[in-house]
This record gives sequence, structure tokens and C-alpha cells, in this order.
Amino acid sequence: LTLMQPLRRASVLLSVLSVISIGIVATFLRYWPSLIYRSDDGLRLRVRDSAVLLATTRGQNSSRLSGSDDVNHRFTERRMLVKKLCSSHQLPHLSERQQHYFFKSVIVDDERRFLYCFVPKTGCTSWRSVLLILLGKVKSFDEIEDPHNRTQYRFLSDYPEEERQKRLRHYTKFMTYREPLTRLVSAYCDKFRTPGHKYQMRYGSRIISRYRSHPSNYSLGNGSNVTFEEFVHFVLDTAHKNQMSMDPHWRPASVVCQPCSTDYDYYSALETMDEDSLPILKAMGAPGFLNLPHKHSVPRPMDTKHFYTQIPRQYLQKLLELYEDDFLLFGYDVPTVDSLMV
Repeated sequence: LTLMQPLRRASVLLSVLSVISIGIVATFLRYWPSLIYRSDDGLRLRVRDSAVLLATTRGQNSSRLSGSDDVNHRFTERRMLVKKLCSSHQLPHLSERQQHYFFKSVIVDDERRFLYCFVPKTGCTSWRSVLLILLGKVKSFDEIEDPHNRTQYRFLSDYPEEERQKRLRHYTKFMTYREPLTRLVSAYCDKFRTPGHKYQMRYGSRIISRYRSHPSNYSLGNGSNVTFEEFVHFVLDTAHKNQMSMDPHWRPASVVCQPCSTDYDYYSALETMDEDSLPILKAMGAPGFLNLPHKHSVPRPMDTKHFYTQIPRQYLQKLLELYEDDFLLFGYDVPTVDSLMV
């Protein structure tokens, strides 16, 4: 009898340990997907205690719930940054010529009391498409033939001065922008690498004749093989004469939309276009099913950096000076010349 008691205790202990082991295995099988993450070189296992796992889950849930608050906070920070930088400079009133170009860049929606200052190569094709539906010009995106046809919209330039100022004071206003050097590459690729684009005849032949030594008759005739360096040289020469005379596709966004003279409610970046569009569409009173269409993929700055590696140092410095206000006002890091040449 004395010998049986330790055996019974050992048997009970083994049973308890078996139950505990089964519980541990079952718990692992239940939660193992959350213990795995994807790294750059494949799947890896990481050990996280339950408190960390719970905290992470809470963070993910709260992030989803507060997404709209984050976007609104982003808009507030952007407005504060522009106001802070603009207030630190004593800026003269817009000249008559500056006002002329600015008013021609602002689309008016009187029904929704909205003004949209469009900067080419910052998603304006998508926003114009949305406006065509809201204005009742078309019923679906499939019906849109050319969202850039100016006859489909009203612009601030179409109104007398008193009516312009009234709308600028009382309407909701937004503008779009983009990382400046990426935008410049986008303009070059669209206008000078697209076969048969009208800009090749409008600018291409002139650029080649001015900046290329011994150009061929073929190049002079169709202007279709402008290099990026030749394009940059042309942009800088045009800007040196007068930024207002620059083509709007590469004119600085801060010159196109004059944020230091206009109190915008929304500053929308192409890099965050999807998130930014939701509060703007809501403020417009757009129906819930209407989302911003995607016309093109958004290239990241690193995707376009190789364009600048062969540009002479003095040109790069001038480009950074030309677009300096865009970098600063819209919160982009200003690259160095050395970083662009790597």
C-alpha cells in the first residue's frame, strides 16, 4: 500500500502534464499565423508574448477606426505648414499676369461651392473626371472622351473680378501637388516619350535645335527624341526668363496655385491621393459609390532618380532652386545635389 501511493501521485502528475501540453499545442496551432511575419527574404517566426500581441492587435483596430481622423489631421498639418512658411515672407500682391494664369487654373463648381486648382501631373486627370460626373456632363467614367477639354468647365477667369473674389472667400478650395522632381520626370516621359505627342512638334524641334550639337534632319523634323538633359536645360532657361511663361506641366505647383495668396481648405498630395480624396469627396457631397479613378500608376521618387544621375551638377542646383518652394511648402525633403548624382 505504501508503494502504491507514490505511483498514484506520479500517474496523476503525468496526467496533469499531458493536459497542459495538449493545451499549449492547441493554443499554438490556433495563434501561429499571428506569430509569423513576412520579411524581405521570406517568412520568419518571431516570439511575442500575449501582451505584445494584444497591444499590436489593439493598435491595428484603432488605426482602422481612426483612419479618417488621421487624414483630417494630415490636412490640418499641411495647412499649418503653408501658413507658417508663407507668413515668414513678405510677399507682394499678385501681379495682373500672375492672377491671369492663376484664375485660368481654378475650376469652379457653383452648385457645390467648390474651387479646384489643378496642377498638371498631380492626378488632375482623375479629379477632372470626377468633376465631369458631379457637374452632370457624363454619367460614368466610360463616357469621358477628353477630361482636359476646357469647354466642359467654368474657370475663375470666366467671372468678373467681384464674383471671383466672392468665390475665393466663401467656397471650399483644394489643390493638388506632387514631389517636384518626380513630377518633372513624369512630364518629360508623357510629353516627349509618348510616340506622336503634340508637344514633340510644339517644343521638341525647338529644344533639339537649341541645345543639341549637329542635330539630324530627322530629329529637327519631328522633335521626338529629346533627351532628359536637353529638356531640363529648356525648363531652366524658360524659368530664368519668367516662371509664368513656363508650360503648366512643369511650372512649379506653388506658382500655378499661389498657396501663399489663397487659403486652401485641402492640400492633396498625389502620393496619398486615395486617402486624401475621401474627405474631399465627402465635402463635395459626392455619392458614396463615386471614387477617384486611377489613370496611371504613381511612380515613387526612387523610380525616377536615375534620370538625374547624368544631369550636370550646375543644372541640378538650379532645379533645386527652381522647385525649392514646392519642396518646402508641401513638406518634401529637399535632396542634395550629391544625392541626386549617385
